[in-house]
Amino acid sequence: MPRSALRFIIPVMGLLAASCSVSPSSGDAGRLLVDRDARRYGRVVSHSRNHVIPIKRGDGVTELFVPVRVGSSRGWWQIDTGAAFCVVTPRVARHEGFAPITDGKILTAAGSVDAQLGILPSVRLGGLEIRELTALSLADAYADDFTIDGRRGEVIGILGADLLDFLGASIDLQANLLRLRAP
Repeated sequence: MPRSALRFIIPVMGLLAASCSVSPSSGDAGRLLVDRDARRYGRVVSHSRNHVIPIKRGDGVTELFVPVRVGSSRGWWQIDTGAAFCVVTPRVARHEGFAPITDGKILTAAGSVDAQLGILPSVRLGGLEIRELTALSLADAYADDFTIDGRRGEVIGILGADLLDFLGASIDLQANLLRLRAP
């Protein structure tokens, strides 16, 4: 990161939610740069002993989906081990109390897109509830690309590598299961 980058730390809901930088250099203007050591999760609550989640297969070998509940919104998250953060659609962000921290552009496989970094109050995967999850909300146009079984609107985000790692996830492609463990 360039030495001239402006750094700021933003407390949200009494927690240090993220340490972000907005770089003023021309190549990085408006890009979200997130401190990898910043706290990304609040408390994890185990509501049951079931930490095994069935995976629904999409059309391609890499299209893997798991059921999720973000607040009261139910839908599917696509498993993406290449995504640094979890992502929610703007519609879910608006309806489920997403608390924006900062906004900017992120680079994705589809190119540069507008995004907001913020906090989701509650995300439930199987029997685990993750409170105060740091996530991204992407611009509406990008979210329109999310489909499952050829239908739009049922995929409400992406399950990123950060949360997969935090929850000690293992993906069993033979049995189509995602196994999680409470930290």
